[in-house]
Formats: sequence, structure tokens, C-alpha cells
Amino acid sequence: MKPPIETIRLSSAAKDRLIQLKRVTGIQHWNELCRWALCLALSGNEEWTRLNDGNEADNITISWTTFAGEYSEVLNAMVRYKWQQMREDHDDIDLPDYLTRAIEHGIAVLPRALQETAEKNLCALPGCPPQAN
Repeated sequence: MKPPIETIRLSSAAKDRLIQLKRVTGIQHWNELCRWALCLALSGNEEWTRLNDGNEADNITISWTTFAGEYSEVLNAMVRYKWQQMREDHDDIDLPDYLTRAIEHGIAVLPRALQETAEKNLCALPGCPPQAN
């Protein structure tokens, strides 16, 4: 399946939050944090499709291959599924824009979500796969 976007471009606000998240979580790669952010955004039901309109999104660039890694097919399917659902109310947003907005939204809410979890870790967030015992 063709990826929804070749290169993901994120804003300076997202870059600043990712730098903070790297310190808090100990995760050193932006693509891993962005995957968590995407899953968090897709697992929620709040309205976020209008975020970051007109925001310059050229401070971080990540290729789809780097971003998705071995999870490319799964992430692609998840994004396309949620995008199709969202299009019922917002048919003006194309798939690449939807993906970028989802990641930006997830990055914005990830610090707050981490503070609200009792365990203070990413695996306690909604959308996280169950952990093996």
C-alpha cells in the first residue's frame, strides 16, 4: 500500500515539545515519539482537525520510511481508516494533511497525557499495545 505521505514536516512548536519529551521519556529518536503521538491522537475522539492551520511546518522533516519503520503497513492502515471516518464531517482535509495534523495534535497532548498517568510512562497511555508479562 502506498504511504499516505513521503515526507512528514512538523512545526517549530512540535520540535520544541519533542525536545522536552526526549528529556522526560529518555526516548532519543523523534520518529519513535511521533509514532506514540500518532497513536494517541488516533485513539482519542476529540476534535483536532483544524489545528495548526497556516503553521510553518518545516522545522522537522521525517521520511515516511523512517517514521513508520517496520510498522508501516499497520500505521498506514490506521491513518487511512481514521481519515475516512473523519471525512464524513471534514471532506476538505487530504490524507497527508490529516496525518501531519494527527501527529502535531498527539505531540501537543502527549506531555499532559504522561502527567495524568499513574505510571508516568508511555505504555500506560491509550492506544498502547498490551505489554507481555
